[in-house]
Amino acid sequence: MKLCIWQRIYEAQQTGNGSVNERTVQPDCATVVHFHSRDVDWRQTTDPANRPLEFIEDSPGGYQRILSRYDKAGRLMETVTYDRSGKLRGEVSFKYRQEDASGNWTEEQVWESGTDSKAPKLRQVARRTVTYYADGVDDEPIIPATVKC
Repeated sequence: MKLCIWQRIYEAQQTGNGSVNERTVQPDCATVVHFHSRDVDWRQTTDPANRPLEFIEDSPGGYQRILSRYDKAGRLMETVTYDRSGKLRGEVSFKYRQEDASGNWTEEQVWESGTDSKAPKLRQVARRTVTYYADGVDDEPIIPATVKC
């Protein structure tokens, strides 16, 4: 369990457009940052590990609400975007198909679906190799992670 100190920090910026920036650390250690000015209003909530959970932007160019979800390992699983009325605008899902012996992903697939199609489309496949070092002093890896592509 992570221990955090509950605090509320409020910062007011005296700028030409009268913008205000507010940051709140909640009792569950989540952080909410809220910025508003004449031109834009946005709010972002992050979890205790500083991963975005919700982002809301309201500006003359439009409105969007983006929700992000993570798995138990802290890997991004999906982002979902909504418009002002709550209508789904798009969804991006992340699939981790392969892991190395240490549990780090070695293949990630990015799937995207929008309002025009119900079937997700594969947009990207990322493959990586992670090399682990014992103490950072020598250059000898202790667990070579290899990926067959």
